Amino acid sequence: MIVSTALVGLLVTSTSISALVKQRTIAEQGVSDQIEKLHGKDYDKIPISAIPTTQAFTGVNGEDLGVEATMSTQITYASANVPGSAGTGADQKKVIVKITRDTDGKVLAQATTMLAPKKRPSQTTATISAQVIDVGNNAVVPGVEVDLGTGPSAPVSDVTDSGGKVTFPGLTPNPTSGSQAYYDLSVVPPPGYVALSDTVSPNAPAHVQLSPTQWWSTALDIYQPVTIGIALQNPDTTPYTGNATVTITSPRPSPSGTTKAFSYTGTPLTITTLAPPSGELLVPNINYTLQVTAPGYQTVNDSGTVPSGSYPTSLTRTFTETMNALPLGTLNVTVTAKHNSTTLTCKNAPVQVTGGPASVNLTLNTDATTGAPASFTPLVPDSTYTVKATSTPASLTKTLTNQTVNPGPTATALTVDLGSAHNSC
Repeated sequence: MIVSTALVGLLVTSTSISALVKQRTIAEQGVSDQIEKLHGKDYDKIPISAIPTTQAFTGVNGEDLGVEATMSTQITYASANVPGSAGTGADQKKVIVKITRDTDGKVLAQATTMLAPKKRPSQTTATISAQVIDVGNNAVVPGVEVDLGTGPSAPVSDVTDSGGKVTFPGLTPNPTSGSQAYYDLSVVPPPGYVALSDTVSPNAPAHVQLSPTQWWSTALDIYQPVTIGIALQNPDTTPYTGNATVTITSPRPSPSGTTKAFSYTGTPLTITTLAPPSGELLVPNINYTLQVTAPGYQTVNDSGTVPSGSYPTSLTRTFTETMNALPLGTLNVTVTAKHNSTTLTCKNAPVQVTGGPASVNLTLNTDATTGAPASFTPLVPDSTYTVKATSTPASLTKTLTNQTVNPGPTATALTVDLGSAHNSC
């Protein structure tokens, strides 16, 4: 039994190695055949494939591989690297063929070859190389379409490779003026993404005038927009149902402004942009600041990076802010008038106070004996009121608008001067 067990293990290992050797031999023949097919094609008709094209591989020349496998073929441009020659980036085409076993991803065979055109490419053409980056996490984005929309060699389109790069080689240099004086790149964002514009110089990252043999590189930024939520609450954590003004500020430069005020009307806000309609959507992983103001309440200031979780798994952040009421205030109103050069204090003068967040309508008289102020309390501070004073004997009236009251406990003093009186007020 001991000897048999050892022999069985040896037999299993030998069979496994034999199977792998057979698979590799057949795979190497398959890779070689694929390369020979490409060598036999017209150079100009061999498509560039920044993302490898794949097909099932089962065997070659009637021999079955015995396992499920995939053949991938990637074709990119490459320079010939000839000493003394200008690099166009499109002198040759680089071909990588690989056969991988599906069960475990093991590479059974791989080969690389260079395909050269029948004619030597022009040494006066230029090249554009672009990389698409997700600014939310600074990661490259493969499989994104990039379009070259203007210029002598346009239109041209390609798709970014596994490194997020795309290359447009062999481009005719731009004339110095006219409709083809510039090449312009644009990215077609994948679902859920938008392109990030350079709000200071909108065409800067994708707008270039190429000279002969120039190799120009740039980055095209995309991102998944984020959302800011605003929820206001009372000190006891119940929802705040009053009105307020919420101001959001972004650190990004923008011709349409970096700050926008929103009206809070008792229900939480959802904010996706600070720009006018169709403007830039909120960019992830930058610090936004907010301020909340409401009559009679302390001003709230806060800031934070959006989103609150890990981008792009999380795309939102909700700021929950507590509204703390200011201490109620008192308004003391003194009524005066002038007779000749003497200032008179009006006694028993009716004073009316209206307005404020509660739309009050209060009337009191100054003291009938001393003319001491009419005292109005409690009033909501940092709110505007209209104060109207009247002197009945002299028939004088004056109204002051936009009068504010300071938070308590110190009263706000206000004097209403009715103007000239004959002998009393």
